[in-house]
Amino acid sequence: MTRTVAMTLLMFAPGLRLSTAAALAIPAGAAASPWPGNEDGLVFIWEDATAANEVHANGRVVRTCRAEPRDAAKFGLGNSMDLGGGSFVPESVDAPLRHAVSSSGAVAFEALVTPPTDASASGTIASFGGTFVLTQRGAALQLALGRGGAEITLPGLPSGRPSHLIVAYRRDEVAFYLDGQPAYLGTPKASLAPTSESHLVFGAVDGTASTWNGRLEAVAVYARFVGAAEAIAKYDLLRSRLDKRRLPGRLSVRGRLAAMSAIPDPRSIEPYRRALVVATWDVRGSNNRRIQVAHWGILDGRVVEPVRQLKRGVERVLVLEPFDMHDELESERLVNDHDDADLPLHYDTAAVARTSLTAPANSLATPPASLPKRKAGRR
Repeated sequence: MTRTVAMTLLMFAPGLRLSTAAALAIPAGAAASPWPGNEDGLVFIWEDATAANEVHANGRVVRTCRAEPRDAAKFGLGNSMDLGGGSFVPESVDAPLRHAVSSSGAVAFEALVTPPTDASASGTIASFGGTFVLTQRGAALQLALGRGGAEITLPGLPSGRPSHLIVAYRRDEVAFYLDGQPAYLGTPKASLAPTSESHLVFGAVDGTASTWNGRLEAVAVYARFVGAAEAIAKYDLLRSRLDKRRLPGRLSVRGRLAAMSAIPDPRSIEPYRRALVVATWDVRGSNNRRIQVAHWGILDGRVVEPVRQLKRGVERVLVLEPFDMHDELESERLVNDHDDADLPLHYDTAAVARTSLTAPANSLATPPASLPKRKAGRR
């Protein structure tokens, strides 16, 4: 099948599912390139916290992309961006992105998105001032283009699983692809106008109250439009990543706190900015038993106040997952004051609100330049 025929089928039969080979006329047996595939116009890439995350041009690396969690955000399952209670802010990409978008008049945002389990959730998923703001508003997505320009309601995301999405815009044309298929096509009037105050942010923008409690991975931002055939190709390049993923089992129990590790002064663990503290809980119910649970005690160099205030004897309903199913935690600081190595260790999945973080006196306002290198783990 030729490229022309494939594009014709997409135009007149948008519900038709084409494979990567059909959509791009790849010869049988040809090796597929790794995600993201076509890197034309690529300005930012963040596959996950353990990937190289490099932008290439003419066979060389022109940018290594980094993003660090702010406030209560952290690295999540599969080394993703867990945006609950905060945001991820990329480094040294704003100026190149402003220049590229201003020159091309086009932009595209791509990501694997796992939405919050709460169907009524609202908050900002990603934004670049004067260019685009993508938010969730309950069951639907909302896209704002340009500065004071068009606002478009897009179809929502299926709950409980990651979805691949691409939002692409060029002059008077917008496309939204969901899992490789066109989900919205429109012709809005918008003018992309990034300024020196435009910053690429994933999650809550500084100073806003609304945080989005979902996860992002396989994130890419392009200064160009992405068409239908390429959207299918990019989705197919990520399907094996999703097919191989092992999800941890989740357990809800009522427990009584037996012992709690002390949360250290955040300044004493620098250059680490986050730390988990281990508590021992007696599980109540028909099968009384003792377990250990790792709670977030420090996030973004600040103490998680509700965890610090836990007292022996308090009872709580805990929603837990096996600790060893979370490879992203291997590079985090773990504080355990108890000699209970034989007890099973679980991870507390409770969301941490940004407003629950308290900073010690004279704490660092910004993270140190040198941070521990993250380990590679299962995806």
